[in-house]
Amino acid sequence: MKSYNGLYDAMLQHDAVVSAIRDAAKGKANRPAVRRALDNIDAKADEIAELIRSGSWYPPKHKVTHLQEGSHKKERDIIKPRWDNEQIVHHLLVDQLQKIMLPRIYRYACGSIPGRGTHCAARTLRRWRDGYHGKRFYVAELDLRKFYATTDHDILKGLLRRRIRDERYLEVMFRVIDACPEGLPLGNYTSPWLANFYFEAADNFILQELKPDHYLRYMDNLYLFSRSKRKLHKMVRQLDAWVWEHRRLRLKNNWQVYQFERSDGHGRAINALGFIVHHNRVTIRKNILKRIRAKSNRMGKTRRLTYHDACSFLSLMGYVYFTDSYGYYLRWIKPKVSVQKCKRRVSGKNRKEKLKHDRMENRTRGQEAGGAGRDQQQLRGV
Repeated sequence: MKSYNGLYDAMLQHDAVVSAIRDAAKGKANRPAVRRALDNIDAKADEIAELIRSGSWYPPKHKVTHLQEGSHKKERDIIKPRWDNEQIVHHLLVDQLQKIMLPRIYRYACGSIPGRGTHCAARTLRRWRDGYHGKRFYVAELDLRKFYATTDHDILKGLLRRRIRDERYLEVMFRVIDACPEGLPLGNYTSPWLANFYFEAADNFILQELKPDHYLRYMDNLYLFSRSKRKLHKMVRQLDAWVWEHRRLRLKNNWQVYQFERSDGHGRAINALGFIVHHNRVTIRKNILKRIRAKSNRMGKTRRLTYHDACSFLSLMGYVYFTDSYGYYLRWIKPKVSVQKCKRRVSGKNRKEKLKHDRMENRTRGQEAGGAGRDQQQLRGV
């Protein structure tokens, strides 16, 4: 297995730190601390690099926030990392970790990976469904029990040491890992990347040893396809034993193996990731439909369209565009909210932000050029 070195030096190059600051600032440019950092981005980059080089950067302690997600009423405990300088360091670490992971990660491991969101996963499930050409097949739906909270620090660190030889980079990464007493905290930018890294060998075990017809993973949700129901049951038992022995993880007891829905009415559809994949169409989960309809009703009653409402609505409309729900859109959504108006609101705000950013960049370049000109004049005077 190839191991990597030189990540620490690459991470602290000036251009890499500047890029991490810009990435961490996306969607947060209106915050005073973020604006100050972007206005003096070179000085900020030098400050963060010096903090890490001196060994004086440590993750701050956080209070755990308890929340209940509105989509499916699931309770979660999250932390809120500070933008300055914690989130920037997280981006620095992940930028280097990506170089190691992306060439090796399983093609259909989705979630928190660029270009592999819920739509990618649902398209893949639909394509695999069509590949059976109406013939009978079975699906195993599995879920890992408290995947993030039960990630073993010692196992994770051992896996990182096997792949990475740069001790200085590992020291910074281990500080982030050890900041949470157990598992990986929800809220850290590093957590989903480390979770995917932690489960990489399990993906290979499923593909090479269990050998289902198809296999897709969306973070801690696993979907296995096979023509044999008996083989799927055997795969689930073997996988449960493997993840406990090698990763100290457990499958939830509510796993299911069922026959996929057929045109004669037998079997059931795949209810996954906010979508319901039927034998001849893809629809939206009922609770998300209710959210879209409630959002459109509320927006239809207000006179002023806010940027936040426009972005939120367009995000929800992604479900409608992707699925066979155009009739629902025409009946319940289009009379209340104009999609084109939302798009104009978002593009107008983004255009203003871009012009503002360009003006700041030009002002910074002008100041640098003026300083260089004054230096040359002083030299000529000498």
